[in-house]
Amino acid sequence: MISQAELDRAAYIIAKGGIVIVPTDTIYGFSCDPDNEMTIARLNSMKGREQKPFIILDTRFERIQKYIKFNRFVDSFTDYLTENKLWPGNITIVTDKNPEIRYAFLKNHKKIAVRLTDFYVIRHITENIAGGIISTSVNTSGGEILNDAEIIKSVWGDKVDLILKGESSGNKASTIVELFPDQEAIRFLRTSDNFLTDGIKNNFREIT
Repeated sequence: MISQAELDRAAYIIAKGGIVIVPTDTIYGFSCDPDNEMTIARLNSMKGREQKPFIILDTRFERIQKYIKFNRFVDSFTDYLTENKLWPGNITIVTDKNPEIRYAFLKNHKKIAVRLTDFYVIRHITENIAGGIISTSVNTSGGEILNDAEIIKSVWGDKVDLILKGESSGNKASTIVELFPDQEAIRFLRTSDNFLTDGIKNNFREIT
């Protein structure tokens, strides 16, 4: 278990524009403030990637509701996730963003990726900064994803502002589902658990 002092420090660093590596309920991830354009640029440079969207992790559904554009279909899908105890959990949804969201890394994108989690590390940070955080795998673009704290420290220890060493509660990245509200359909962009995807496929029309 990560100490209260370490969690407080992680939240403080993120609030001040830093980048931390934290365990989550899926795998370790880089985390930072999604509203800090300079930090996002630094993260993109570290990962060697072009300007691409990141997943937003949060622990309050009412904040998730502020990130995405809700309609009847999105309501039905998020209701399904919560009623079937898949949210909080390791499913990320990609859907139309709320037009009021002004994150610079999404300025050329219509959609946003969000995931609701109750993992204690993320909960502590998001509650302290009163908002969601960026989450992206610990690797360079196209490189091997790292999920071992000691290896992460040896590779990234001098490149980030903090590494929280603790056990993530999973070893696979989240399943990602893209929603198409106008067509009332879904598409899986990444799958990590066939049980989860089978249940969703039985309740929502899938397109390829």
